[in-house]
Amino acid sequence: MKIEVLYPDIANLFGEMGHIDFIRNIFPYAQLVKTHITEKPRFLTEKIDLIYLGPMAEKYQEQIIEKWLPYKAKINEKIEEGNIFLFIGNAMEVLFEYIEKDNGEKINGLGIFSYYAKRQMMSRINSLYHGKYKNDIEIIGFKTQFTYAHPIKANVPYLFETIRGLGMDKETKNEGIHYKNFYGTYLIGPLLVMNPDFTIDFMKNFVENPKLEYYKEMKEAFNIRLEEFKDSKTTL
Repeated sequence: MKIEVLYPDIANLFGEMGHIDFIRNIFPYAQLVKTHITEKPRFLTEKIDLIYLGPMAEKYQEQIIEKWLPYKAKINEKIEEGNIFLFIGNAMEVLFEYIEKDNGEKINGLGIFSYYAKRQMMSRINSLYHGKYKNDIEIIGFKTQFTYAHPIKANVPYLFETIRGLGMDKETKNEGIHYKNFYGTYLIGPLLVMNPDFTIDFMKNFVENPKLEYYKEMKEAFNIRLEEFKDSKTTL
């Protein structure tokens, strides 16, 4: 198994690099490669089992878009082929149609997913999140971002259904993108650490009968947080 961590030198906000430590614990036999911003992504030319990109400052989104535009067709092909991507926070926005800045200027994205992100840099969006995955797996996490994502077409498959908190924007309960084996979400936590049942389901992409070490302890912590998140008095 080979895991590619994209741009850990810049896509590393909110402690989400903890995902990588956690994934290495889940798959200790896996080969982990780190691709830096000056390098061409390996998944374009190599067989990679999991491609990870974390949240970043907005200026780095623009750098990544510029670097990836020549590979747009190849990246789309990899997604269509069912390669497994995990994009956390604002990482998935580089694959949107465009990102709109506060002044109305539009930054063209790769146009793979039919969304646009609208920045509001003077007003950070923070919230708790409680939702569901596949109708029966409960999900918890946090959101801290400067953008809402708005659909251009209404047919982009979502990852989570919101129970409490914000979806992609104020008008929808849909959160994230789940298209084939592409998983994209604004949720931080880290997601895999906070949600053991989701993590086991995610692990099925790689092993037939996944086992999660410390599942009992993780589930106990999840249940405590879940009750807190269900309490309307609990806020950020």
